[in-house]
Amino acid sequence: MDCIPPSVNSVKNKRRKDDNLKKITFSTTPIRNFLLEEYEREVPIIHKIQSYRNKYLDLFFKFASILGEEVFYILSLPLSSWLISKNLAMELTVVLALSIGLGNMLKNTFTLPRPPPATVWTNTPPQQDHGLPSTHTASALSISFYFFIYCYFIEPSISKSWPISATTAFFIVTFWSISVMISRLYNGHHTPMDVTAGAILAILVLLTYTYQLRYIVYNIISDPTPISIVLYILYCSFVLIVHPQPRTPTPAYPETGLVTGTSLGPVFAGWLTQSVPIPIQTTISSDNWILNAIRSNVYAFGITRGVIGVVLVLIVKSLSKKLYYTMYESVVTNNQNPAKKPIITPTVEAFGKLFTYGMVSFTIVFGLPHVFYYLQLQNSADIQPFF
Repeated sequence: MDCIPPSVNSVKNKRRKDDNLKKITFSTTPIRNFLLEEYEREVPIIHKIQSYRNKYLDLFFKFASILGEEVFYILSLPLSSWLISKNLAMELTVVLALSIGLGNMLKNTFTLPRPPPATVWTNTPPQQDHGLPSTHTASALSISFYFFIYCYFIEPSISKSWPISATTAFFIVTFWSISVMISRLYNGHHTPMDVTAGAILAILVLLTYTYQLRYIVYNIISDPTPISIVLYILYCSFVLIVHPQPRTPTPAYPETGLVTGTSLGPVFAGWLTQSVPIPIQTTISSDNWILNAIRSNVYAFGITRGVIGVVLVLIVKSLSKKLYYTMYESVVTNNQNPAKKPIITPTVEAFGKLFTYGMVSFTIVFGLPHVFYYLQLQNSADIQPFF
């Protein structure tokens, strides 16, 4: 059978359609190709750095790398909230969400590889997410320096009683940040380009948040109407909706849900405190000798609060996760085949972490100060106003 050639008009229409698509389509391919060429040039630098390996440097940079872990900073939230300032804890979670969230978006946009594990030594199994930028660098630099800025310049009354001067504290956070950055090279997880991009991202987050975004956050929690906080919740959800996702799922997307939820809880707690303030302890029972013994010793007092807090936080985390997935399964389960479990997609997982860690951080900043009040274990950080 003879083949019928397409009409001239249809060919022109197809070409016109293809030309229009080329005009409106944005491609990251040229940028990615340029970055890949730089990646190839920088792998030998990793080999050179690792030529100085020894057991002492292995141990030091393993510890330094832990100081840049997202989990380390999330675990630090209770200490900041219960011992120093709820405001500081809230702001640190927002800074963490910005640095990690934006970093993961860039990772999934350019999908650049990490140093090849076949030729580069790593202190852990190969990472499952992409390379540029180094979110360890971004989080370590932004969190440590904002902690310094807040305690020594924004609220200098916090550091007034500390035996560390501002100059000494500056050198400590600088050494901390540089150690984390070098550890990512030494441990074979990133190239210098990745670490540089993480540092640039951290500096942009610090400047933007310190001089602009923190005032927006305080406007949200000071708004007596629910409009601002609802918009913030929608914003957190929108971040996950527009977050780039590579064809092969990586941990970066769910991790963004985790840090976004960690920032949502304290912001919501700050807004809610306007109408449900933390009660102030005015009288303390003198009949309970155990309570008196705990309160009379600063170390016993802090350890008791910490143990109670950690136990309750773990319970809330477990129950929140169970509640989320129970609700999800009840909504999407096929009535015709209820025995078949629904598929947990990366989007479902990301929103699950948003909900779970939102509840965890809300409990830390709002729920536990109420618990400490009723247990007569309240301290000054519990009743500090948010603004």
